[in-house]
Amino acid sequence: MPFKLIFVMDISNGVVVHGVRGERDNYKPISDESKIVENSDPLEIMGVVKAKEVYIADLDRIMERGDNFSLIKKISNKAEVMADIGVRSLEDVEIGHRYASKIVLGTETIHRKVIDGDIYIDEDLVSMDLRGKELLCGDPKIPKDPKEFLSELDRYDLDGIIVLFIDRVGTGSGMDLEFLEELRGMSVHPMIFGGGIEGLEDLDRLKDIGMDGALVATAIHNGKIPLDLLR
Repeated sequence: MPFKLIFVMDISNGVVVHGVRGERDNYKPISDESKIVENSDPLEIMGVVKAKEVYIADLDRIMERGDNFSLIKKISNKAEVMADIGVRSLEDVEIGHRYASKIVLGTETIHRKVIDGDIYIDEDLVSMDLRGKELLCGDPKIPKDPKEFLSELDRYDLDGIIVLFIDRVGTGSGMDLEFLEELRGMSVHPMIFGGGIEGLEDLDRLKDIGMDGALVATAIHNGKIPLDLLR
């Protein structure tokens, strides 16, 4: 399969914010940092970027303080959307599929029973949410060792796995290629990297180790990765 470049929008209170290291209370409107957009309205940003595939993190839903479902639905009419809506239950998965074609099951919020019972599992992705080399997980039935969890995921018919280094998001700090290559070699599923991409050279490195895609935001907004690659 061709390497996918997926545009990320973190949405909070109806606007796109600049995510840095998962410190959500400190996120600022993306227009404060961006060289390509002048405001932080998600639909206007989509009009500029024209991305084919979009990853949306609904920060309000993740933090249990509301949702941005109507915006997600509108964006889904313009691009293929995978959405992290802070899934905690099978009901959340059902709700999410009303607004996006793919739902992200993030280890930060999910319980193991959600993966076991997801009837859309072949359309959905599991996000291994990492700080350093340890999984962030709210369910004690999910191991904190990403390698152990990754080997367990082979028995599920997933659309893919996201390896998301939350502590590197928005930093352009690069990646631990040796660790990533080890993870890539352990899984039968398509694998997407997120967190810390600096520019085009990083994309080439990811391709070289067999990764299937990457989540990008900061490197798009600062102009280091051209918009054409998203279209």
